Amino acid sequence: MQDFVTTFISLAIAGDKLDLQEKGLQIAHMDNQSDGPYMPFWERISYPNPVIKMNDSNRPKPFQSERTCLKSSIYNVHGGVSLLTYTGINRCHSPIIQAFGQWTLDLFGVSRQSSTNMSSSSSNLISSDSKNSILKNTKKVIRIVWSSRPPPDPASPSFAKLTSWQRNRIVYNEKDVIDYTQQQIRQLYELDSSTTPPMFEGFDLSNIDIQLESIPFGSLTFENQLKSMANINILIGMHGAGLVHSLWMTPNSPQHRVIELLPRGFGGAFHLKNMAYWMGIKYIPVNVRLIVNTLPVETVWDALKVELKSILTSMSQDDR
Repeated sequence: MQDFVTTFISLAIAGDKLDLQEKGLQIAHMDNQSDGPYMPFWERISYPNPVIKMNDSNRPKPFQSERTCLKSSIYNVHGGVSLLTYTGINRCHSPIIQAFGQWTLDLFGVSRQSSTNMSSSSSNLISSDSKNSILKNTKKVIRIVWSSRPPPDPASPSFAKLTSWQRNRIVYNEKDVIDYTQQQIRQLYELDSSTTPPMFEGFDLSNIDIQLESIPFGSLTFENQLKSMANINILIGMHGAGLVHSLWMTPNSPQHRVIELLPRGFGGAFHLKNMAYWMGIKYIPVNVRLIVNTLPVETVWDALKVELKSILTSMSQDDR
């Protein structure tokens, strides 16, 4: 993701000088690695030229001929010294990062949706007075996504390749944690006014649809990752690559959150925190202690319910 951002910044700065509209752009992969889930991104911006891959045995190796002349080229910096990590903690909102998020969604034709169940096509056909009346009677959606990291089999060859830091973030009871959280959300709708938890007293949930979905981003295509994230309110998960999807959330919104679970021994990796800050999204760190890679089942709900109350308060103020 850091390569994506620095490429966007470079193109934004140098695009006009490189005359990309007329000459186009070509991406070269120089690392001899196999294609990953993000190759469609590179293919879309490498237009109208195909991506050059160093590991493609069916093509001659690029840039090894004496006739090769690079008149203009852009090189990405190493992730450890990119803007996303080297600046330390930066709490400023960033128009550049927000523009990158929108640019990426536009590349794949994905749009951010509203927090109601009314489709944009239907909304465009309704007068403003009728729309306001319908919206008051249309359920608002609070969509929560858990960034799932399916635990690997300890007996598998892939497990042996994991670093100690990667193993520290494995949650073997992930399903139990999500099932418990789903149960707590369902109970909010089953309780009457006399048994409603004190922190949710005064809220009318009959017009609110709280949804929790567990998404293993690593098993989705990049395009489907974007589609799954473009209309969520809360992104929560263990520290890891799945939380970079905050870049596709609605920026500068009081009804959006990123909740990062930080295992014991964490320190120094600020990129996920910075992404949330730069997107103008409230960031909540939660320190957790895994016992034999097992997370207390109430951990996610304890973090979520506080932010749900805050979002419900914001929504009720919007309705006034």
